[in-house]
Amino acid sequence: MENQSDSKFIEIAKKLDNNVLSVIGSDKIQGFQKAYLVADAISQLSELLTPEYMQPIMALQGNRLGFKTDKDLVKQQGGGYSKGPGYPEPVVKNCLIEAVLMGLQPVNNQFNIIGGNMYPTKEGADIYLIISKVFLIILYVPCHGLIQIIHQLRLM
Repeated sequence: MENQSDSKFIEIAKKLDNNVLSVIGSDKIQGFQKAYLVADAISQLSELLTPEYMQPIMALQGNRLGFKTDKDLVKQQGGGYSKGPGYPEPVVKNCLIEAVLMGLQPVNNQFNIIGGNMYPTKEGADIYLIISKVFLIILYVPCHGLIQIIHQLRLM
């Protein structure tokens, strides 16, 4: 049974997803219309991603199941490394917004934060290729299974 806090987060997640889909689902829209959609989504996401909502997302930082950063580890004087401080919430929030509006997810190492900026990773690029090209390949190769299609995309 969901508690009130879970219900609140689920409602916020639905709003976040709708804002993201308004941008990544608008391939035919260009120019100022696209700019308006992106700007509006950035504003909405910034408002919805409260410190309370960001807390579990911050826990994904420094983990391949989440996203990696250049501040995950700190070199020790005697050699070796220890867990680093990571990036502060405002930087992670901004990079998260950039990533999701490009169609990337905050899980499975689809983006990294380096120098305070978001960079898609190989895993993120693979997903982006699948999202943007899989439909064309399905039209041309309707008899192949999804695994074969994904394999073909990786060879491109």
